[in-house]
Amino acid sequence: MIWHRDVALGALPLAWARAENAHQADVYIRPARGARWPVAFVDDVDTDRAHHVAAAHAVLVVQTSRQGGCHLWLACQHP
Repeated sequence: MIWHRDVALGALPLAWARAENAHQADVYIRPARGARWPVAFVDDVDTDRAHHVAAAHAVLVVQTSRQGGCHLWLACQHP
């Protein structure tokens, strides 16, 4: 586990995480526990549906498998 607290999104080591995951490392990034965040998390969304949701809403789409499964992090008005 790597804990990044009070780090701007642009400063997160995303390139490192991508490179590690290319070698089957399973690096997973999520908001820290113990706080409320203005996002809703949805798992196991097929790629076509994820693209459809992304076209209509503020959302981060993370493709989690080559078969097409995605995580969706939907931006919300309130935590």
